[in-house]
Amino acid sequence: MQDNFKICLKCKSIKALDLFYYNKSRGKLRYSGRCKSCLIQDVTPKTLSEKELLNQRRRDRYAARREHFAEQKRIWNRNHPEKLRATLRRWETKNREYRRIYVRNLVKKYPHKSAAQTAKYRAALEQRVPKWANLKQIQNFYRNCPKGYHVDHIIPLRGKYVSGLHVIENLQYLPAVENMRKSNKIELGKY
Repeated sequence: MQDNFKICLKCKSIKALDLFYYNKSRGKLRYSGRCKSCLIQDVTPKTLSEKELLNQRRRDRYAARREHFAEQKRIWNRNHPEKLRATLRRWETKNREYRRIYVRNLVKKYPHKSAAQTAKYRAALEQRVPKWANLKQIQNFYRNCPKGYHVDHIIPLRGKYVSGLHVIENLQYLPAVENMRKSNKIELGKY
């Protein structure tokens, strides 16, 4: 008769063995020390305030090690720039509309930065236009750009190793996605 009952360590009541979980501990099969109802009460919070308390504990644990996690993330980003770029590219393609709104808001919030960047580009463009360039041909080239395409400089105006000129011979139509992927790089194998 005594073998079919056990005392719960938490609620101190005598209960049948089928009200305890049976597990393998240290190589031996035995019943857990607390009954099923006491274990469930410990695992799942009863009220919203207990849930909030658990969440607060998690936040506190994270906050205590926030710098550690941030440093680990910086190290990983530094060691895996290609994976980081690919992840950002995937996110941007999935969230294109959100990205557009985000950039638009940035331009509104920091108009001086946007103006400086535009002015820098224009200045670079003016330095790359030789006197012999046919500006009307260049304007027509831009005007005739098909929808969904961008006008791209084959040799970028502000490349890392070489800078091209803003002339008709250095312009091409590229699909918008390809042009954004290319950025200001040049594929040396083609030329």
